[in-house]
Amino acid sequence: MLDGEYTSQLKAGIKRWWLFTILSVIALACVSCSNAAHQTSQPRGAPTHATRGQLPLTDSAPPQGDITPIPTPTPARTDPPTSYAAESPQNTLAGDARVADCSGCSGGAKVVNLGLHEGSDGTLRFNNVSKERTGRYTLAIYYLNADSDKGLYMSLNGGSTIALIASGTGNRTTIAVLTVTVMLHAGGNTIEFSNPWAPAPDIDRIVV
Repeated sequence: MLDGEYTSQLKAGIKRWWLFTILSVIALACVSCSNAAHQTSQPRGAPTHATRGQLPLTDSAPPQGDITPIPTPTPARTDPPTSYAAESPQNTLAGDARVADCSGCSGGAKVVNLGLHEGSDGTLRFNNVSKERTGRYTLAIYYLNADSDKGLYMSLNGGSTIALIASGTGNRTTIAVLTVTVMLHAGGNTIEFSNPWAPAPDIDRIVV
């Protein structure tokens, strides 16, 4: 009887051990399947809050929603140079200054007797020199001077005079150019030429 009871108890213990072993294997297999599924749905290194259609938050790729287009700058407007003839009726002549023929000049004429001549100061004032905006402009003075260098005084909009030097060309037909930077305001301007102490060169035109 004792041998039979021992044998029955031994068999029951073996069954319980096998049942525990089988359950442990099943539990381990379930845990492995769960981890594999989690790794498949969430790759290593993937951002946890990434949204489809947006770039990751990195230094080289900002979010698309924060990109602001840079406007193309509008080129600044500039006034084109304009030529003004010295013999134009819009100009003002004073003293002995007068219009004379000039075959090589732009309009076939020039203004002569500028500066001091026999006690009279001949002047030439260009009126309505128009610019769209206030600023600095390059003024080109086309003149004739067959003699040695002559002084030419310029006044802008009735202001103080500016002393210039017109180099001699050695003949009466060569037209030389003298350039100077001037400050003009928007709208009409006046530019006057004179020399109260000595004769000044003849003037063909100005371009500004």
